[in-house]
Amino acid sequence: MSQKAEKTIPTSCRLEREYREVLDARAKDLNLKPAELVRKYVVDGLKEDATRVTLHQELPAISEELKQLRRDLSLLAEALMIRAGNMEPAAAQAWAVNNFAAR
Repeated sequence: MSQKAEKTIPTSCRLEREYREVLDARAKDLNLKPAELVRKYVVDGLKEDATRVTLHQELPAISEELKQLRRDLSLLAEALMIRAGNMEPAAAQAWAVNNFAAR
């Protein structure tokens, strides 16, 4: 038995056809066998730092906070243009929507 065989344990999984096709295409692009790419993905995933996992989990909340901030800034700009700039409400709202794309 080779040293490599002694150090590794076979592991398998089943993939839906669409994922298998993506895997085959990526492996081909990287000049790897699909099994080699699967191994790389699994090992990289298992080594992944907990901070990175936490970041991926927090991204949706951060994205929503940014959207809310843009909405708030849009409303603030609108109010300032109406109050201090003597702009018509419809024009101020149109400007805010065009420049903040928040509504």
